[in-house]
Amino acid sequence: MVHDGKTLGIANMMIAKGSDRPVYIVTPEASMTITSKSSLLPDQAAEAVMLAHALDKAPKNLRHVPRLLAQSHESRLQSLSAFISAWAGLEILVGATFERYEASWTAAIGSALPQSAQNVADRMRIVMKDKYRLADKFAIMASALDPAGANQDIAIFANLKETRDAFFHKLSSDPAQLPGETTRRLLRKYLSLHLQQI
Repeated sequence: MVHDGKTLGIANMMIAKGSDRPVYIVTPEASMTITSKSSLLPDQAAEAVMLAHALDKAPKNLRHVPRLLAQSHESRLQSLSAFISAWAGLEILVGATFERYEASWTAAIGSALPQSAQNVADRMRIVMKDKYRLADKFAIMASALDPAGANQDIAIFANLKETRDAFFHKLSSDPAQLPGETTRRLLRKYLSLHLQQI
């Protein structure tokens, strides 16, 4: 069936044996689009412009993070997809920014040590290169970006990682119960804080 050049569905006609009555089988097809528009508040618009400008200057390996954050938000009704996208974004953010925060962290440790221990601090940095766990990297980043809220966020991150590991390694969690919103909130916070530093 076609109306005004648009397909509305399929219509079949059958005539049963021994009857002159036609039987019509109609399978309608339809689609619709819902569009919603909302305006940003002036402070939100200013923040969006600032973040976009900072992201433009950010290293290329960080440019996937906002896409993953948006993807997580778009699929928030599908808990597994939302969680995976947000977690992947968080892992990329931590990995892509760690070198910057590790340098300031080791400098802070070095400045607190007496001169006689500087060689040991330098050696520890060399030994630890590429040996930090993801949770350690997040803790260093969080401590640099939000010293007041870092302890709480480090605990949240540890819980998210435990949930992620339990799900992916043991399949012991219900996908509908994965903490996508909490992961997304943590990613959004630290992406924004990092971009404000650029």
